[in-house]
Formats: sequence, C-alpha cells, structure tokens
Amino acid sequence: PDRASTAADLVDVVRAGKLADIRAWLESRAALWPVFRPYLDVLDEAAAVDREVRTLVEEWHEEVISDIVRGLQLAARFPEETHH
Repeated sequence: PDRASTAADLVDVVRAGKLADIRAWLESRAALWPVFRPYLDVLDEAAAVDREVRTLVEEWHEEVISDIVRGLQLAARFPEETHH
C-alpha cells in the first residue's frame, strides 16, 4: 500500500468497475499465460521449499491485491472491510 502501483491500468479498471473493461484486462493477462507459465511454475515449486521465494511470491500477490483495493477505494465501492 505504501508503494506506487506497477499496474496502474488494473487500478483504473477496478475503479471504473465496468465488466467489459475488467474482462478485457483479464483476457490481456490470460493471453500472456503461455509465456509466463513456465516461470510461475518454477516459482510455485521453489516457494514450497525456499522461504525467500515464498516471501517474494506473497509480496507479489499482495501487490496485486493492493491495486484492486486502491481501485475500490477510489470508486468508494463496497465496504472498506471487504476490500482485501
């Protein structure tokens, strides 16, 4: 939450809350799956046995969650306690 987003477009899409835009954002990420999957598979396996890698993966997940929360806050949608 204290850092700038690396996915400002995700924050904007969540803030706008339009299903078509959310779907387009998700589809744009899904299109990258064949490229990223081998790396993500290795990270998942490494995270199971290496604390540093596990921490890195958890921080990465929290970064995405923070972007979504930021979009919800900017839109003033849904109760604050449900954002995370």
